[in-house]
Amino acid sequence: MTEDTKVVNGMSEENAIEALKRYRDETGKSQSTIAKELGLSSGAVSSFLSGNYKTPHTIIPKIEAVRLRYLPLKHRSLL
Repeated sequence: MTEDTKVVNGMSEENAIEALKRYRDETGKSQSTIAKELGLSSGAVSSFLSGNYKTPHTIIPKIEAVRLRYLPLKHRSLL
């Protein structure tokens, strides 16, 4: 983990990106649907997934909440 890596509530930016990708893949939901669930624009989600979002610390708690609500327990320990 580099010095520039953002960590919020114990979840790094990289882990949050992977969690969001896993959520998208496992649920089959569109990026647009996920953006609405998170209260974000599709562009913000796209930027975050590509690692280019300027303030990832504002999105990470929302992703953590989705992860805790929707991902099966067996997958939580993998992130």
